[in-house]
Amino acid sequence: MIHTAAKDAAKVVRHLREFYRLRDAAETFYPVHLNELIETVILLTRPMWKDQAQANGINIHVKRDLQEVLHILGNESGLREVLTNLIFNAVEAMASDGQITLRTGCDDNAVVLEVIDTGIGMIEEACQLCFNPFFSTKRSSLQKESLDRDSVYQWPTVSFIGTTERFLSKAHKE
Repeated sequence: MIHTAAKDAAKVVRHLREFYRLRDAAETFYPVHLNELIETVILLTRPMWKDQAQANGINIHVKRDLQEVLHILGNESGLREVLTNLIFNAVEAMASDGQITLRTGCDDNAVVLEVIDTGIGMIEEACQLCFNPFFSTKRSSLQKESLDRDSVYQWPTVSFIGTTERFLSKAHKE
């Protein structure tokens, strides 16, 4: 048991080092088809938002509102992890039936991704602190290595009846 705890602690330290390390300016990002990534994440997270929630007497509906969008440049596995965490956090924020909406679209030359949930949201004080290192309300923050340098994470829109996370990324024309 001590050996397992030590391995877990080492893994946490490795993740923290990776999260806070400076990125190489020459790091390469690749085209990511956001709508395909969203479909994959919905399938991967289904056991939690559907099966586990129903076992607890909660019905959660995942709604797709996916417009045709261009590719974005990013780290696909990092984006998959971010979306997975946002869905898991949304599920954990729902004490009763609810909905998670994943929406894509365009805003000028940017591709927009919104993750909207009907969970309990955050209080104002938590919203102000949510990007401080190690602060947690069980909500995830966008990992800085997941998108290219032209991407923007907009401050969450939070209320007592849900949260909207909005991400903008410059469209990648092939």
